[in-house]
Amino acid sequence: MPTPENLLTESNKLIKVNVLNYEFYWKLYLYHQKTGFCAKALGMAYMANDFICDDMVSLIALLCDLTACSTTTPSIDKDTWGGVSKFIDPSILSNYINPNNNNVHCCIENESKLESDQDVHQLYKAHYQHIVDKLDIKQSDNVLIIESGSIELLNIIGETGCRLDVLTKKPHQFRSLKQHIQNQQNINIKFINQDESYYGQEKSYDKIICIEIDERENDQDLFEFCQTNLQLNGLAYIQAITGPFHPYHERDYKPQLQPTYWQSYYLKKSNIESKYWGMIAKFTHNPFQLESRYLSVVDAIGSPKGFINGHIASSNNNNNRNIPNLSNDIVKLLSNQNQLQLLEMNNIGDSYPSILEYNLIKLGSMKSRLVKDLQEEAMKNGCDLKMNEADLLEIYRTIQFHYYYLIASFKTVWSVTKVLLTKK
Repeated sequence: MPTPENLLTESNKLIKVNVLNYEFYWKLYLYHQKTGFCAKALGMAYMANDFICDDMVSLIALLCDLTACSTTTPSIDKDTWGGVSKFIDPSILSNYINPNNNNVHCCIENESKLESDQDVHQLYKAHYQHIVDKLDIKQSDNVLIIESGSIELLNIIGETGCRLDVLTKKPHQFRSLKQHIQNQQNINIKFINQDESYYGQEKSYDKIICIEIDERENDQDLFEFCQTNLQLNGLAYIQAITGPFHPYHERDYKPQLQPTYWQSYYLKKSNIESKYWGMIAKFTHNPFQLESRYLSVVDAIGSPKGFINGHIASSNNNNNRNIPNLSNDIVKLLSNQNQLQLLEMNNIGDSYPSILEYNLIKLGSMKSRLVKDLQEEAMKNGCDLKMNEADLLEIYRTIQFHYYYLIASFKTVWSVTKVLLTKK
């Protein structure tokens, strides 16, 4: 079974933290957990500009338990922050959270530093060509893609002349892909409602591609779909976020502290006071609703990679056994009698951070543009939020922290696994 490398295991670098607001300590105290500081509390403090740090990735890896994950989604109040949900959505933020229109990992090893959009484009183009070559897609093939919004992948597969079906649950991706293909008769884009399953299709396919879908209740449904809908000798390429691979032990450098009665008391007291003062406050940018704004922005950014969501929930039960894990699920699959056979399985996640780091640098270069675009979009939609730059930079810092958290996760305990299956 492929196991990723922990890239921060031997890190002994000095980390400098400059605390700008006493609230930094208060947030960490209120949400502290047995296995380390709560990543959500650290994210809220970063969003509020309570501190700055010269190495956020290492700080997150040092303080927070990155194996923490949850299968439940926190409730989000859509009416907070002056109607923020009216203008912060994936279609508006897509240029900033996914500047190269590639929201999946690239398995091609990159030895040189990524310095331009062209470098990233060529890397992904090589990745998608690698998939097409692995599957040996021919003009006579029926091919299915489950939830990959990449126009580049569509172009490369479309050039083979095969009959291609694409399934997506994302409205903005559906519109973008439909507009791109226009009158190409061999490509069909189908929108799937949120309450529908990807696997309700009855058509048979020669090749099936499933790359990092956001919603994975279990891998067994996908395997059963491949077993039923894949033609004999057909091929299926599956790529998914996997982990956590490196469970922490007592000796690991996590701040160890048992939650106390007073911590729970002050947390409940703070929540009640925030709701009360937030309800009667007369201004829209409400400091008592920082947590709601943080969750609203993270929700608007889109689903975190796989189940890497420890920076969203206030408490995590570490229900890792309930999390779909492709590499483990494949082993279980092979232990049962079925028609699917494993041809290849590799870990490809160790090079993921370089892509995310480039996107983070790109985000920094577009900070002023982000503020301007959000101001224009808010006024266009009648949002009553006081649209000054200081307020909107909360959104920018939240996206930054989201990237920092993903980079720390992929450098330590999470990874990406790719498998190639056939049906015999």
